[in-house]
This record gives sequence, structure tokens and C-alpha cells, in this order.
Amino acid sequence: MKKYICKNCGYRVKNNVRYCPECGAEIQEYKSGGFKSNKILDKIKTIKKRYILCSLIVVIAVIIFIVIYNNKYNIFIRNYKNDNTDAIRSNYDNYSDKDIEKVYDYLSRQAVKIKDNYVNEKTTYEDTKSQLNKIGISCKTGKTLTDYINCVNEVEKLHNSREAFKIAEDFYSKNNYEKAIENYKKVIDSDGNYTESQAKIEALTPNVAQNFYDKAKNAYDKEDYSSALNYIDTAIKYSDKSDYEEMKQMCVDANEKAIADKAEADRQKKLLVPGKEISTTKFDIEYQGAGFDTRVLPEKTSGAYSYKECPNDSIFIDMRFYIANKSDYNANIDLVKNFKATYGSKNYNSCSQWYCEIGNTSLRNIYSSINIEPLKKVVYHLVVTLPYEAINTDESINITFKLDGQEQLLEFR
Repeated sequence: MKKYICKNCGYRVKNNVRYCPECGAEIQEYKSGGFKSNKILDKIKTIKKRYILCSLIVVIAVIIFIVIYNNKYNIFIRNYKNDNTDAIRSNYDNYSDKDIEKVYDYLSRQAVKIKDNYVNEKTTYEDTKSQLNKIGISCKTGKTLTDYINCVNEVEKLHNSREAFKIAEDFYSKNNYEKAIENYKKVIDSDGNYTESQAKIEALTPNVAQNFYDKAKNAYDKEDYSSALNYIDTAIKYSDKSDYEEMKQMCVDANEKAIADKAEADRQKKLLVPGKEISTTKFDIEYQGAGFDTRVLPEKTSGAYSYKECPNDSIFIDMRFYIANKSDYNANIDLVKNFKATYGSKNYNSCSQWYCEIGNTSLRNIYSSINIEPLKKVVYHLVVTLPYEAINTDESINITFKLDGQEQLLEFR
């Protein structure tokens, strides 16, 4: 550092000192302005240093900005904001796991924000779906974003809940309280309409229950027990009153009896008993009876006659009918469909058909082309072949079939 000599006492003083610290005399260089010029030079040097430093800082800042602006994350952000999802997906191949983790963190936060906006009714359902779809498309193929999936599901549930509330309100305005309750129950607790929905369910339920109870009672009085049972079951869904349970038991008992009575009536209608008359569009039919036999014989057995003999170790059940053609020239006698014989646990689905004209000794096969002449009467044999053991057992034998379209039942044993 430059020093000056005090002219009064010869003491060496430092630069920028006005008075000598030894004798107190004023330093001439300070008085003449020598120090001042040095100070200006120092200031210029300081300014130059600061300028260089500022320039260096600006250059460094520019470099940092360029590096940050062009890093993978910021490129992703720009592409996302510009809806350039194709570029996002193609760039994943160049991302490290850490890069993907950072991107997925951003997408997760966006998904939650979009969902929250919908929950708070700041966006429409359509806009929310579109924004969430953008996030879904921006994900890497094969890598699930859990927050995205959860947000999509929550938005869908809330949307369905809000739609259910609208539907419920519409039914409520039309006094269709059953349907209103059904839809109010679909409103979820995260829906702002939940409290109102629960209040309306509580208010409407007793009225709906009573309405169905009244319908059940009315149907019961009209002996429509099946409808009565449906109505009372619905009433019980809304209320557990003891009166409803009592009505249900009455309906169950009456309905079971009605079903049993109908089944028996149907059985009696189908049941073949000797002398039963069956009238169809083309034929008058009379059932004669059925029995075990080893041969099927014609109507007349004097002199020479033809017959059908049972195979060895087998036995026929021969069902006999009189059939008269009402006057139709196209009265085909191939009458039997859906044949089924049940012997114990075994089923037999095939049968044989033969016929014989009254007073005739010839037994003939029946084919699909065989017709009976108008007003003519024949003996008709419907035959099933069973194992011979069937004669000597107690196993039940039941036969069902359609005879010219009408269901028949033979409870042979």
C-alpha cells in the first residue's frame, strides 16, 4: 500500500490519512488532492471488476436457463401443455426410471386436481373425462398410474351418483316413489346430494311399503296369489312390520296350494284313463287302455291274421286307441311327437306305431305318409319296448307324449 511522509515530523503515514498520527500536522498530499485521484482510479477498477462479474453471472444464468429449459422434464411439461401426447409417448424410450418417476408425479398431481375440480363442480363431466383421458394417453404403455385409475373410478362413481339423483328427482316429481327410492339409494356419500337423498328415502319408505301391502292384500282377495306374494315381498323390503310378515305367510300358503291344484288339474287333463276322449282338429280319439304283451294283435284274430312279436328278453307296453277321421282327406295318422317312457331311472325315447282297420286281420306300420280315409275308424297301437324284467319289478313306469299336438300322460305303474 502506498505511504506518504509527513513534512512536519517525517513520520510515514498511510494513504488516505489527512492528519499525521505522530504530530497532528495536515498531510500536504491529501490537501493538494493527490489522494482523491487515487480514489477515482480505485473506483474505476472496482467498476471494471463488477462489470466483469455481472457479465459472468449473466453468461452462467443463460447457460443454466438453456440447460433447464431443454431438460427432459421441462420438455415433457411443454408437450403436455401443448397436448402433444404423441411426442410424450415417443420420448419415454429416452427416459430413465427417475425421469419417469418425476413425470408420473406430475401426472398424479394433475389427475387429483382434475378430480377435485369435478367434485367441487368447477368442471363438467365431459371436460373432466377429456382431461383425464389426456393423462391416460400421456402414460407410458404398460406402466399403470394408480392415481389416474383411482381418479377415473371416483369421477365415474360420482357422475353415476349425480345422474341417479337427477333420475330420482324426476320420479319423485311424478309421484313414482318406488323408483325414486331405488335411485336415491344409488347416491353415494361423497355426493353433495347424499344428505337430501337419505332424507327423502326415510320420508318415502313407509308410504311405499304400505302401498305394496295394499296391493298384496287386493291381489290376495282376488286369488292372484303369485302377484300377492311379489307385492308383499316388495313391501317387506321397505319395512319389517309384523303385519307384513303375517300377510306373506298367508300368500305363501295360498300360492303353494294354488300351484299344487294347478299341477293336479294339468295332470288330470293329460292323464290317460280307459274311455278318455280326445278331440283334435282332424280326429276323434278314444283311449282304450294299455298292458304288457309279447305280441301286438290286429282288431280281428279269427282265421289268418298278422301281428308284431316282441324281441327276446323284452316286453311290449301296448297302448290302444280308436281313431276316427272327422272328414279330412289329408288326415295323417303319424300323430305322436316328443315320446318319452321312464322306467325307474332309465329313459326310452323311441316307440312303434301300428294300426288296423275295424274288422280287419291285418296290422300295418304307420309312416309319415299314411292317411286315414275320411269318416273311417281304425284301431291305433302306440308301443314301447322295455326289458322283460319290467314285468316283475315295482319300478314306476310313466309315459308322456303329444298326440296330435295334445300332451298325454300314462301312469302305467
